[in-house]
Amino acid sequence: MPCAIASSKRTVISGDTESSHLITGYADCLGSAPTDHANLHAVQQHITTSAMSKRFSLRAILDRGLQINPFIRIAILLLVLGGIPLTTQAQGLHFSNGQGGEIIQSQGQQSAAYSIGTMEPDYYLMNQNPGKSASEERGFGWWARVGADTGPGLGREESLTFFEAMPHVFWGESMIFSDLRLWRLNSGRLGGNVGVGLRSYYPQWDRTLGVIAWYDVDATYKEDFEAFTLSLESRGNIDWLSNIYLPFDVTQQQIGLDLVEDSQQFVGTGVQFDQIRTSGFALKGFDMEVGAPVGLEFAKQFDLRAYLGFYYFHHNQLDDIWGWKARLEANVFKYLDLNLAVTDDETFDTRLTFSASWTIDPNGEVGERRNTWDSMVLPPTRLWTIPKAELAVLEANQVVMNPLTGTPLSIVHVSSVTGSNVAGAGSVTNPFDTINNAVNGVNAVGIDTYDILYTHSGSQFDSQATIVVPEGKRFLGGGDRVEHLISYNEFGTARLPRAAGNYSDNLLTPDTTFDSRPLFTNQGSPAGPGVTFDTLASLGGVVSSNSVTEFSGFVLGNPDFADPSSGDSDSFDPTAPGTPGQGTFGNGIEFVDLPTALTQIRFVDLHGSNGNGLHFVNNSDTFLLESLIVNQSRNTKCLSMAVHQILHSNLQHEAKQVPGLILSL
Repeated sequence: MPCAIASSKRTVISGDTESSHLITGYADCLGSAPTDHANLHAVQQHITTSAMSKRFSLRAILDRGLQINPFIRIAILLLVLGGIPLTTQAQGLHFSNGQGGEIIQSQGQQSAAYSIGTMEPDYYLMNQNPGKSASEERGFGWWARVGADTGPGLGREESLTFFEAMPHVFWGESMIFSDLRLWRLNSGRLGGNVGVGLRSYYPQWDRTLGVIAWYDVDATYKEDFEAFTLSLESRGNIDWLSNIYLPFDVTQQQIGLDLVEDSQQFVGTGVQFDQIRTSGFALKGFDMEVGAPVGLEFAKQFDLRAYLGFYYFHHNQLDDIWGWKARLEANVFKYLDLNLAVTDDETFDTRLTFSASWTIDPNGEVGERRNTWDSMVLPPTRLWTIPKAELAVLEANQVVMNPLTGTPLSIVHVSSVTGSNVAGAGSVTNPFDTINNAVNGVNAVGIDTYDILYTHSGSQFDSQATIVVPEGKRFLGGGDRVEHLISYNEFGTARLPRAAGNYSDNLLTPDTTFDSRPLFTNQGSPAGPGVTFDTLASLGGVVSSNSVTEFSGFVLGNPDFADPSSGDSDSFDPTAPGTPGQGTFGNGIEFVDLPTALTQIRFVDLHGSNGNGLHFVNNSDTFLLESLIVNQSRNTKCLSMAVHQILHSNLQHEAKQVPGLILSL
């Protein structure tokens, strides 16, 4: 008689058994029953059905592979090495303890579903139940995010905002993707990164491995920096992230040249100043960090992770940069990510940055990492910009050049306090004693050898000859109530230094002394005007040193004739000057036409001239009058004119501020 087919569906497996077998009654039945082809066929069919999962397991396939054609075996081996997963139909095993459980074979299935208890969730086992194969779950997808990162940060000096998009496609357990980034610094400068990468998931290690190649462009400075960056990463229970930065083409450029404020000084017959030249460098180097979830209970709900690492950057013009970094990242909400980072090294010092980003995720792929597989779609971690360093170098004692002649600016100094009329005079430390000796005396400088004649503050002159200002020369006087501008090479115009005193106008300690402008009393002896102008041709010169002709920063005559030294005092009140005296013998200033663009008079006080204060006769030039006081009470006219054009600013007449130009003819 045929043996009854009755199989045991449940078998308790000992905890120390090395392998599990499905035990049925077929072996005994076959061993004791007569050879019956029908019964044997039924038994074989049932055995085949119940052991289907074993036949299609990875081990069974490999065992059978040993018995088939070698070429097929090579093909299978190449598929395995190429990352094509060979999976069984069985569900994952679940363990709650080490003492075993029951094996239950589901009805109506060819494969066995094994369940040995229920496990407690382990936060560090990120791929506890990956479910279906990735090739069955996902295909093409994309996400984008926008955010901001504060600065200064490692390798950059400003905060930035960014946009990032990551289209990707899954192929088996691998993902091919592109990462496109655009960022904007607070200053408005732009840059971006274009990356192409491959990530693969290895279930046997519960780990992803990835590599991304980037092309970077950084327009922080006038010339763009470019770089190739290689990112290497591995994510799992512990993440390992690294980037190699390789700039090419332009790696150094000047990014700034600044005048050091108040560094201007007279040196000899010239002017010198300090400047700071700043250069930007694109750095070669790498950064690396390792990180893991923070195991505290409150941190789990935010997927809070901590990272610690170091970095190294290099440029052959700079010292090597070694530093450490630490970082916290959290997924606060599904699409809101926060990042706090600190870096420290001897070049950039300690820098703290904070970033926040919001993800646009149409496929719902990004968010909380339930397992390692979910990290496949995370954005790569790297510096947004090409790492850069800035180096500022002080360049002292730069010589001011005359922009018209291309030669060093030449200044003749005059001081009634420290000056003398000797050969070689004219420097800031060895000035002439009078203007007349500087330009007309036996030791005078040649008319074509100087650009500016500068009279030190505090000087006083009496009964001097008429001052004749040559075409294209600037006669300037120092003092607290005036500042003069010159061109400082690449920097444009800035203040001329002071030979005595400073520009603080006795408002700040330790400057408690008022620095008066040069005072000329009884000027124009014996009967000429105080000041006039003339052409180079008439004076024997050929070099026009400036585009304007100028007489500025002087006082002619005293506001109070009873006080011969009252010229430019700290207590002078232009609204109540008193009776002027000791003025010029003739007209105060007589104007003539010159080839220069204009003739300008600035910060000049005229008191008690015996002739007209300002005298214009048959002139067709343009004249600039700025901040003048004409205190004329001893003659009939403050201003006598028949001119083409006068530009005026802050002109005071009869010691009173008046709108426009008030004439007393």
